[in-house]
Amino acid sequence: MIEFKGSHFERDVILWGVRWYVAYPISYRQLEEMMEERGVEVDHSTLNRWVVKYVPLLDQQFRARKRPVGSSCEPPRVCRRPFCLSHAAMAGSSSCA
Repeated sequence: MIEFKGSHFERDVILWGVRWYVAYPISYRQLEEMMEERGVEVDHSTLNRWVVKYVPLLDQQFRARKRPVGSSCEPPRVCRRPFCLSHAAMAGSSSCA
């Protein structure tokens, strides 16, 4: 878990700013204005520090929780007829005998 001890802002506010910066193509100054409109006064340089500090930590946590891709519990289907093999693989059906 990421530690937010010693920060002047709440965890949710920090994650809010970092998420907006990463998700949308906006500048730190635009993000500063957006947060001011929502009642949070934070400087653009502080937002930059948050992004530099927390994005690598968040990325590390996301990758640790990511499930492996491509591993299937179902064994591959085998067809006896050579013509049917390509069609069964494309269609995902086991109509071959």
